[in-house]
Amino acid sequence: MAPRRTGQGFSLLELLAAGLVILLLFGFLNTLLARYQGQAEQEMVDLTLRNLRISLRLQVATFMVAGRMNEVAKLGNSNPIVLLDQPPANYQGEVDSMMTPVQSGWFFDRARSQLVYRPQSQGFPGGNQQELRWRILFLPGQDAGARLVDEHQLTKINR
Repeated sequence: MAPRRTGQGFSLLELLAAGLVILLLFGFLNTLLARYQGQAEQEMVDLTLRNLRISLRLQVATFMVAGRMNEVAKLGNSNPIVLLDQPPANYQGEVDSMMTPVQSGWFFDRARSQLVYRPQSQGFPGGNQQELRWRILFLPGQDAGARLVDEHQLTKINR
């Protein structure tokens, strides 16, 4: 008869099973964290865009009240970040060419007159988009004004 172990610790099989459970939990929690991080980043982008659109409307209204509607057209090539009281924390400034390495965050592409955002987290809801782009669109005529439009949507409209 084999001697029976009593309270001598874990067997190798029990240790491997516990390690496997811990690894599975870690993988699940890591995936969940990446998704929540991406959602938080999306909310931050949406909030910044909302603030930019409000600031743009306010600037157009200021020109309208002052009788300087001819200056609204100049907004079309300008950096919308300057309309904010303070830029987003991850704003990296104006870039002259795409040769300048920009990791993630906001920047203004002067060559294309576009505001660009490069997502930081892997769980960003925009899918595999490497960057999101917007520009100020001047609206001439009786309803003169300016809007901040998504460059992707503008491309679909112009087709």
